[in-house]
Amino acid sequence: MPQTPDEKREKARWSRILRVYGLTKEQYGSLKSSVCPICLRPYSDTVKPVVDHNHQTGEVRGIICAYCNHRVVGRHTDSDLISRMADYLRGPHTGFIVPKPPKRKRKKRRT
Repeated sequence: MPQTPDEKREKARWSRILRVYGLTKEQYGSLKSSVCPICLRPYSDTVKPVVDHNHQTGEVRGIICAYCNHRVVGRHTDSDLISRMADYLRGPHTGFIVPKPPKRKRKKRRT
């Protein structure tokens, strides 16, 4: 019986995960939770889980959402830097508030 396009896609996905990351379905399942461990968003059609790994050592770190993999971890791999960023965001702030811009007056349209 021929495979449906969805079955082919799923088979290709697991074949790639095994080939690229060396993870079986069982290993992947043991690493994956129902939410991203960084942003805590539940996985869905729009929040896709991906394998995160260290490019220098090849070690698989875990399964996180595509956004966190690309925007957070992918750009900042120094744990000391991340720790300092967290301290900065938690730390005392200046108390200064950015003023709201004044409303712009609209020109009357000629008719």
